[in-house]
Amino acid sequence: MLRSPLGRRLLLDTALVAVGAAAGAALVASQPLAAGGAALVAGLLVGLVRLAAQRRRLLEPLAAATRAAEAALREEGAAEPPQPGGAPARLGAFGRAADEVGALLRALERLVPSFARERARARGEGLELATVLASLEEGVLAVDRAQRLVHANQAALRILDSPLRAPAGKPIWELTRLRALHALLAAALADGERHQQELILPGPGGDRVLAVQVTPLRPGGEELAGAVAVLRDVTALRRLERMRQQFVANVSHELKTPLTAIRAMVETLADEPEMPAERRQRFLARVAEQTARLQAMVEDLLALGRMESGREAPAAEPVQLDGIARVAAATLAPAAERKGLRLLTQIESPVTVRGDAAALRRLIDNLLDNAIKYTDRGEVRLRLAVERTGAAPMAVLQVADTGIGVPARHLDRIFERFYRVEQARERLPGDRGGSGLGLAIAKHIARSHGGTIEVSSELGRGSTFTVRLPLGGPGPAALG
Repeated sequence: MLRSPLGRRLLLDTALVAVGAAAGAALVASQPLAAGGAALVAGLLVGLVRLAAQRRRLLEPLAAATRAAEAALREEGAAEPPQPGGAPARLGAFGRAADEVGALLRALERLVPSFARERARARGEGLELATVLASLEEGVLAVDRAQRLVHANQAALRILDSPLRAPAGKPIWELTRLRALHALLAAALADGERHQQELILPGPGGDRVLAVQVTPLRPGGEELAGAVAVLRDVTALRRLERMRQQFVANVSHELKTPLTAIRAMVETLADEPEMPAERRQRFLARVAEQTARLQAMVEDLLALGRMESGREAPAAEPVQLDGIARVAAATLAPAAERKGLRLLTQIESPVTVRGDAAALRRLIDNLLDNAIKYTDRGEVRLRLAVERTGAAPMAVLQVADTGIGVPARHLDRIFERFYRVEQARERLPGDRGGSGLGLAIAKHIARSHGGTIEVSSELGRGSTFTVRLPLGGPGPAALG
């Protein structure tokens, strides 16, 4: 330890003072004490006092540091090293200083491996935490008390549409201009409480809904150091909730209509026991009609629920689609004739697809029934052919009518459950009946067979529904 700069400095200072003290003592012993000699002795005494004070200032911190290092070693379970022998007696105060410095250096040397292990462990934990944060779907961002970013994962940058790539150290307003988020962070930093709220984030693709929870950050339970915000994009969830609420409202309305009609007619029959037979028969026929409508609606609801849940996958077997189309047209021809409509068919044979015959029959029935229902004059045309213009041949089924058509703004929603074009209901007199689910069911059947369904319409001239199905394909695709 005497080779270190600190040891050499201690040796030099102590030696100079010791030599000066020895010379002064010899001079005093050999000559009478004069005024100059007294001053020299006084100076030497002051030097010795200062040396003692300097030694205490040096040795006490060294001793404290040594004790702290040895305590850390004991916590690590390190073995006690062999203690070197004491310093030579002739070194006096310097020997004790050298012992303290040597003990500290030995303790620090033994702590180096422990520091290396702790640093490696901390680096590993940091990498694990960064990996976890990067894999989260939720956005996570942390700020300090001045609302400067400490960390923001990629999900947070994506959710907030931020162009920043290295946000650490930047103020929060550079990451996002969403003032409601700034206010939540400020509130958590001000009162130290957890805050949560749903925020609206405007964007070019429409408004998005963010569920935000802000939690104060207190490392080790100490004073407030910042806040952590967790962001979840719940736009799709809220949209589904609105659709569910609308669906329940629509079901209630659609069920209420036939039930109200049935109740009114039954009460009329009960109040007039002497009603003429002919009139009674008309009332009973109307009750039967509304009952059938109610039954069809319930069956359609159950069928649509099964399709959307995916519990019933359609069968994958060869189906002669041309034969099914002819049977469906023959079945619905009387309904068209009662309205004075012509039902025309143009069916190519053979057209074979893979799928569920009953489901495909329902698809064609729904399209034909919809066309007949909303056409009061003219014709309904059913066409089936094979299209070979694409990469793979497709069966193309078209149902066209000369009805009132659908306004362009409604075309994107025409396949939604219970969606009705109100203009059509106003312009076409009479109750059209139906469940309001026919086109939604047709869409699910087409998709479950790996196909598509489209609609084109011109207001006042009619509509054309086009279904494309794989010709002899590998089988139905999963519902999505």
